[in-house]
Amino acid sequence: MRSPVSQYGYINARLRAKIGVIKENTFIPAMLRSETLIEAMQVLKNSRYAGLVAIYDRTGDLQQVELGLLHSEIEEYRQVIDALDGAPRKIVQHMLGRLELENLKSVLRLWYSNIIR
Repeated sequence: MRSPVSQYGYINARLRAKIGVIKENTFIPAMLRSETLIEAMQVLKNSRYAGLVAIYDRTGDLQQVELGLLHSEIEEYRQVIDALDGAPRKIVQHMLGRLELENLKSVLRLWYSNIIR
């Protein structure tokens, strides 16, 4: 079991890093200025979301991009869960369960939209 101080230190550092990334996201205004979806996606090429551009280039489907984004978010939750023990771990696991439900809904929407086409 990790000490509370080391747990807090790790989680605090991860959250500060995430906040720093959010503050540095200069691509959002550039995306908003884009005139087409393709231009907006190209803005992401040099960001931490470059993998989403690859998904879009491969599939041309925004729902697939959304699914890729959800997978990334789940991975971030899992990294935090790995750093926790006890009640805090259970709380974050519960939050991840809710996110996975959202993921399931997205998968079902994607499946349904493929049937309708």
